[in-house]
Amino acid sequence: MKYLLILLLAASGHAQLVPQTQLEQDLSNIARAANGTTYYGQLLVQSLNAAHAAVWSLPDDRLIAVLNHLGPEAVTGLVTLQAATATALNQSLDAAGDAGPRAVVQPGREFSWDGSGVVLVTPEN
Repeated sequence: MKYLLILLLAASGHAQLVPQTQLEQDLSNIARAANGTTYYGQLLVQSLNAAHAAVWSLPDDRLIAVLNHLGPEAVTGLVTLQAATATALNQSLDAAGDAGPRAVVQPGREFSWDGSGVVLVTPEN
């Protein structure tokens, strides 16, 4: 029974049958932490991009209504926050050597404000 338990543990990857030096343990712990950082970084990319899409994928009439409701200060703050967060996250993933997707930095549409509210810039073909 004891040998069966040892065999099961060895096959599962949960047991270290060969003792590691302190250096090997430290390097293994650092590698696990780095892998976790890029994993969670990619989850943040997905979340940030989903929030970006929730706004910018709206049809024009609904997007205009949302942006006008929020107003110039709030929209500028959200665009600035999105850009800063996406830039920092992308730089972190680049530094970690991660080749996965990146967070969207720019707003999904060009727009400006006039005296009556937001104006969406029509893309040129």
